[in-house]
Amino acid sequence: MPNPMLSVIPPFDDDEKELSALELSWADYQRGLRTGVRARVSPDKERVDIRGLGLAQVHALLEENRKEFESGDKAALIGALRTVCQENAPLPYWLSDGILCALDVLHENPNTSLHHVFGMEKIYPYPTTRNRKRSLKARADWKTKLELYGRASVLIRIHKMKKTAAIRKAIEGLPIQFRKAFDWYNELDSRQQKYLRAMRGEKLHKLR
Repeated sequence: MPNPMLSVIPPFDDDEKELSALELSWADYQRGLRTGVRARVSPDKERVDIRGLGLAQVHALLEENRKEFESGDKAALIGALRTVCQENAPLPYWLSDGILCALDVLHENPNTSLHHVFGMEKIYPYPTTRNRKRSLKARADWKTKLELYGRASVLIRIHKMKKTAAIRKAIEGLPIQFRKAFDWYNELDSRQQKYLRAMRGEKLHKLR
């Protein structure tokens, strides 16, 4: 059954219909450029995902990823790739070139791994016999960090709690002490605010 949200999405024009016969996502992207309504629509029309960010805001997010990548953070490639997948936007050349370069390194070096060439060790350490316990703890810590930040952010922004009180409340039931939780919250919030400032600095226009 078609999703009722389809009623707010403009129909494809003739060019977009031709694109949809090749690749539906290309037609969705072109429709977004033409109408300003950006959405991902599944082939069966049951899933409709209207994107809230404009292309100028998506660009601002990707620019932050580019700066991180150029400063040596290879994991920024994965962050940027996630954004373009979520937003159904074409890959910037710096991103596609970075991914291709990483894959070339993987192909040419039998001693490396996909995990390594994309710099994922810090967030998702690859478990081996030697470091299995440490890597599993790092993965668990990352999950806890995200849960903490989500809880505390709701308490601060929705319930208007002070940061210290919100963090103390947020760690209830989580395997973490307040001091570390406070540092983790500040770490993630600093990163989040950087992206928000980048988006707010973009002037809205036809592409929004």
